[in-house]
Amino acid sequence: MTKKNNLSTIIFIILIILISGGIIAGGVHYLLKNNELKQKINQRESELLQMKQKVATLPLLREQSKTGIAEIYRLQRFAPSREEQAAFVLELERIARNCKVDIIFCKIDDQVKNFRGLPNYQVYQWAVELNGEYHGIKRFLESILESKRFMMVSGLNINASEPDSESRKAYELNTQLILDLIAPVEQGKVNP
Repeated sequence: MTKKNNLSTIIFIILIILISGGIIAGGVHYLLKNNELKQKINQRESELLQMKQKVATLPLLREQSKTGIAEIYRLQRFAPSREEQAAFVLELERIARNCKVDIIFCKIDDQVKNFRGLPNYQVYQWAVELNGEYHGIKRFLESILESKRFMMVSGLNINASEPDSESRKAYELNTQLILDLIAPVEQGKVNP
């Protein structure tokens, strides 16, 4: 019987070792899976937190988008269009023809300014170069100020050339001026 008891004890010990090994292997496997799942859960929680932060900033982004779009429309509305610029240049050419002066150069400055700190008015500056006699230049400047557009001369530079030999009274004047075309903001367009 002792042999049988010894054999039973050995079998019992082997079974306990096998069961313990199985439990330990199962526990290790469970811990590894548990750690894996914890990492996935932490990753998903981090992604969820990032999404919540993005969603929280969404109203601000929408507001900034609306403000940006409104600013784009405002700038498109207030900047003189090519047609309006062309109409202004044609008006200058008409005035120059009537005053018998030649326009050498005419270009708009890309930067719009406020009129003397008044936000209701914007100033579009034009660089203009003219050639002509004194009386023609004088009439041109007077006509500019009497124009149906609200304009001012903000810069003026006049250079005289030598008179021609036939008439000592006829000086050619080269005139460079900065014209301020002032337009109300609420209209949004320069009146032709």
